[in-house]
Amino acid sequence: CTTPWLKLDEDFGLEGLPDTCTWKADFTPDSWGSQSQKNPDLPVTSVDWCDASAYCTWAGGHICGLVGGQAAALADFDNPNTNEWFAACTDSGAQTYPYGNAYDPQACNGVDAGLGAVAPAGSLAGCEGGQPGLFDLSGNVWEWESGCADSPMTDDETEECRYRGGSYFSGASVLRCSIDAKRARGYRNANTGIRCCATP
Repeated sequence: CTTPWLKLDEDFGLEGLPDTCTWKADFTPDSWGSQSQKNPDLPVTSVDWCDASAYCTWAGGHICGLVGGQAAALADFDNPNTNEWFAACTDSGAQTYPYGNAYDPQACNGVDAGLGAVAPAGSLAGCEGGQPGLFDLSGNVWEWESGCADSPMTDDETEECRYRGGSYFSGASVLRCSIDAKRARGYRNANTGIRCCATP
């Protein structure tokens, strides 16, 4: 994980950020010197919305939003016809969790799985879905989405943006694909990371 982040600063630069991220000074995740951040099997964590957006753009994709690649409105989070993250998690609206309609406490890395920490990406075979080859849409780490508030009365850094999927701290109700969760654009936490969607 170290090399992509060094290349992100070198190749992309702060000038490639959205206008709502002009407050950023760099992309370095919090606690970047820790061994867990340098383990290539673990998801990158302690990143804010701007870090996620920049990384996905640099990697040739985008932070997940509307089907077709545009940014989602903050209110558009549980429509499988328009929201690409939700469509992928629910198998186009067919299920409540990535793996089905009934909660399985051992399928994904939530609080009931008892791992108590971030797990290697894709290491829980039961946490695949709603499309083949997609893992950890439920649990492990929260994933930023493009939907953000747009308020002229709020600083860009503190405007709320949606994040999805819950984390290893989350229980059944939060691990649903339809959870409506938001944090400030500048929020960073050890249980918050990135998922990029492919640009059409």
